[in-house]
Amino acid sequence: MIVPSLLGTRLVNGEGRLVWGATSNIFFGPAIGGAKGVRSAGLLEELPILPGVVGQDIHGGLMRYLEDVGGYRRGENLLSLDYDWRAGVAHGAARLGELLRSIRGAGTGRVDLAAISSGGAVVRYFLAYARTEGLIDPDSAEAARPLQKSPGAEWVRRVIYLGSPQRGTFGAAAHLHEGIDFIPGGKHVPPNEIALCQTTFDYLPHPDDPVFVDKKGNVLPLDIYDPETWIKLGLAGGLKNIDVADFEARLRRGRKLHAALDGGAGRHPDTIVIGARHLPTRARFLVSGGRAIIPDCYPRKTDPALAFTYVPGDGALPEASLRAVPGLDEDRLWFATPKAHHLIPADPGIHRLLLEALLATDRRPDPLPRQGAETPIVSGDRA
Repeated sequence: MIVPSLLGTRLVNGEGRLVWGATSNIFFGPAIGGAKGVRSAGLLEELPILPGVVGQDIHGGLMRYLEDVGGYRRGENLLSLDYDWRAGVAHGAARLGELLRSIRGAGTGRVDLAAISSGGAVVRYFLAYARTEGLIDPDSAEAARPLQKSPGAEWVRRVIYLGSPQRGTFGAAAHLHEGIDFIPGGKHVPPNEIALCQTTFDYLPHPDDPVFVDKKGNVLPLDIYDPETWIKLGLAGGLKNIDVADFEARLRRGRKLHAALDGGAGRHPDTIVIGARHLPTRARFLVSGGRAIIPDCYPRKTDPALAFTYVPGDGALPEASLRAVPGLDEDRLWFATPKAHHLIPADPGIHRLLLEALLATDRRPDPLPRQGAETPIVSGDRA
């Protein structure tokens, strides 16, 4: 079963019109973050750029590879989770539980889960907090007391994480601060719209990880889960166009989610992690003059802050977060060289490694040749 990430399923409104997943959504159209009456409408396989002419492969190539090379059949032993990726990790985990219950029935068979990017925490939360019926919510007192034996973990044979943050990612903070531009010339999704997606808050860096440094690289004791930090440092425009009370509530829920994942770390099936560490990856804000400065996506070699604001990763996800699955065997950590984080599900090398993982080979796959331009990583900091 494929568990897609943020932006990984199509969304439609009450009239059946696409809110996300159509060409028009890239250039104009209604807001996505706060759209009401929206439901998910299946895996996003391709995002058309010019309909019928050119498009960006999302999951279509992966699904075809699993069918053509792996022998899987859609609707039989190849499924995908259909959920509203805006609503947060716990929502996705609840939907995963519902789907697994429906396909298992009274049987005892177990499934393999392939979690892409932000789908990873959806799987981890499900494994720790799924009940026979329903799911423990991270806001509840029960989340502080994880189940000693989660039915969810018993339903799963193997988990394969594909570029999944295990301790959040700086990229989530960057999206909240800068907004998102899907393509050059496309529409800009502003921070106040991103702030209506709980999933973004659920993937902020782990509360224990350093996010702010000064010009000398010293870690500053600033809390990214405190809205006053955002206001004081001018992050997301100082929250001027954002409901601060709602923002604070979402931050609080994101913090609780990290605590819940930490507490549920002991119940995990056989796991393989696939990702990358060949690209410089933003990891911290530089604080100067009382304001937060976000590093460029692509660092300059002459940048004096390069050594402490970037770390090895896939350009969006730090290697340290990728590998932070509780109890992960080093031989179960496999690396590829996708050109960018968002291209992971479309990368042929990733497809091959995923099939290797599903077939449960004991040998470690041969390393893939490096692709694309390399930017040296000068920092040894992987914390």
